[in-house]
Amino acid sequence: MPHCEMKKILVFQTWGIGDMIMMTPMLSALRRLQPRTEITLIVSSRSALQVVQGSPLCENVLVACPGKMGALELIRMFYGFRAERFDAAIVGTRISPRISKLLRVLSRIDIIAGDCLPPRRWGYTHWCPVEPTVHRVTSNLKILSTVFPQAQTGSLHFQLDPGSCMEADRLWSQTGLDQHAVLGIHAGSSPPRDKRLPAEKFRIVIQDFLGRFPDAHVLLFFGPEDADVLPRFSGIDERVILVSDQPLRTVARLISKLRALLAGDTGLGHIAAAFGVPVVTLAGPTEVSSTKPWSNENTILRNGDLPCMP
Repeated sequence: MPHCEMKKILVFQTWGIGDMIMMTPMLSALRRLQPRTEITLIVSSRSALQVVQGSPLCENVLVACPGKMGALELIRMFYGFRAERFDAAIVGTRISPRISKLLRVLSRIDIIAGDCLPPRRWGYTHWCPVEPTVHRVTSNLKILSTVFPQAQTGSLHFQLDPGSCMEADRLWSQTGLDQHAVLGIHAGSSPPRDKRLPAEKFRIVIQDFLGRFPDAHVLLFFGPEDADVLPRFSGIDERVILVSDQPLRTVARLISKLRALLAGDTGLGHIAAAFGVPVVTLAGPTEVSSTKPWSNENTILRNGDLPCMP
């Protein structure tokens, strides 16, 4: 097991926003253990990049989605890593073992840590089995611990910037929210669609909530994947404000100002947890014990055992 300071470490997290946030405690632990190491992070989207770009958790963030790349493009990317002379690669929990093989064969990295369902796949030099019900924050730390046994989990992180904060604060004041308790609701989701609660159910919740708390307001968040459900909420109540087509960091700053957030098993719940905002998670067919927001103020609501779960 290496104990010395490494010069360069490559980290893969090619799932979505929520998984990127669930990896930040591991990145924080890695930074504490290797404070002078240059950490390069591979993420799958510009949205996931926004979680950590400019943060102290890593020096470089690159956007690449191996699952959508052609064979030649994959070979070029992984062969290109060879010139960087990374000392180690950390592959996030539940990412395809194919990544470890490419890192071993093309990138020639000596230490490759990750997990997968047993049996152990060729390519990993440091490995642990996936435990499906274990939270992904814990699973990522277990992967890091195969290389650094002394690793201890850090806290969640979402990187804000002054411009996003100013814009969010302007929107908050402009819509008259300064003097009100505000409930946030994310009524959509990224695929798969079966993670969504029907829009009609959310309308009932909103009307009941505003009936009980007439001085409160509701912020309804809609992302790029939610355009189909947005029209179902227009005109519901003057105290309901729709937030759409906003940059992720502006949305994150708005979420940080909420009294609570109600959402499905989606990335916005993880953003709320990163800022200490209480979350109520409506669990659908996902294995929510492993993907729920990492927070002591997270409540899971589930309508019994669904036949399609997980």
